[in-house]
Amino acid sequence: MAEAQGFKNLAGRVAVVTGGHAGIGYYITLALVERGVRVAVLGRREVRLRETANAIGGGVVPVVCDISDPDSVRQGFRAVDEALGGVDILINNAAVFPIFKVGDATDEELDTAVTTNVLGVLYCMREAIQRMRGRGGGDIITLSSESVHRPFPYLATYAATKAAVETLSRGLKNELRPLGIRVGVLRSGHVEVPNRDEARWDPERAKAFYEEATAGGYMAEVGPGIAPETTAQAVVNMLVQPDEASIDLLELRGR
Repeated sequence: MAEAQGFKNLAGRVAVVTGGHAGIGYYITLALVERGVRVAVLGRREVRLRETANAIGGGVVPVVCDISDPDSVRQGFRAVDEALGGVDILINNAAVFPIFKVGDATDEELDTAVTTNVLGVLYCMREAIQRMRGRGGGDIITLSSESVHRPFPYLATYAATKAAVETLSRGLKNELRPLGIRVGVLRSGHVEVPNRDEARWDPERAKAFYEEATAGGYMAEVGPGIAPETTAQAVVNMLVQPDEASIDLLELRGR
């Protein structure tokens, strides 16, 4: 696909997409490969990673990695180095989406949400930055959620983790500008993608969540879902901006 005048050609670049084997991440991986990007997909389930690599075809490298574990992240990025020779693009897509009220949450629920959604992003950013320094720049895009505006009941912790990575991204923009690394956030509304975390929610807790969210008017504000292909194209649009431009925050939701 030809690039519009002044916009970047992504062909030949190397991207890491966390959680790039499932959900929205799958469609982001597919959109990047269609632009000629070589993509390492990071995730915990080797079978699913290999299924995605086989389904999309050339240009996809599956890498088993738990982003909540810094040693696993280091090993994962070393595997990317060996397979693809470096990193030009990092898409922080992987996140957990648990529902719980803070007063009733277990230690594990709180730890998993914060460690995966905040520290996991930091661990991946750290490794990517170290590699982008030697390549003259790069792009880091982190997916966020419209819930930062009005956190749903049972999702206050999730919304807080997304607000945290948005603040982190704003700070890193200035920190990384001298290195030629652009930092952006894609803040997304509801995306119509199958097999998301909702399928793994406890049925009784899910029932209580939907009842409270509906009664409080939260569900009415969500609006229609976005096609995952639309979300993926938004990521591409952020990446192809010319060097003198940067989309710091793109908010995308159904009309």
